Amino acid sequence: MKRRKSRYGSKMWEWLYESGIDITDENALMAAKKAYRKQYKRDHARQQRSDNPEVTVRFTQDEYQSLRVFAGQYQRPLATTVKACYQAYRQGSSNLLKPKQYGHIEQMLRIIQSDLRMLSKHIHRMGQQELAEVVAALASRYEGLEKQLKHPLKVPQKPRD
Repeated sequence: MKRRKSRYGSKMWEWLYESGIDITDENALMAAKKAYRKQYKRDHARQQRSDNPEVTVRFTQDEYQSLRVFAGQYQRPLATTVKACYQAYRQGSSNLLKPKQYGHIEQMLRIIQSDLRMLSKHIHRMGQQELAEVVAALASRYEGLEKQLKHPLKVPQKPRD
């Protein structure tokens, strides 16, 4: 178990001693602690803002509502969706699939998973030739799914004229 440092060795206590607060007076001590915490939080927030600058993006009400609907289709938070769209814009491609494509891919994955489960249950009953055919069929299905995944992710979408 970790051993905690003595509370009298903390920075707050150093600050109290340096500021000359009478630590025997309970009210003065509480007020000084409160002032220290307030200053500490303010300094911490200032440091965080300087290390990690915040970005504010403003949308009109209509834009915001349409973005919320768009993010809801992907079941993602709005900020994550906006960030993904920006990254896709910078790369010149679309890395967001359409929601219908997600459903198709999930269905294909479920089918492959079901086939693998069935294969693992009946593998001891199969002959070598039959097992090779099933594995080849699963491999071709997997390759087809892989192509479907890579196609919309890699090909930049051209603007319509």
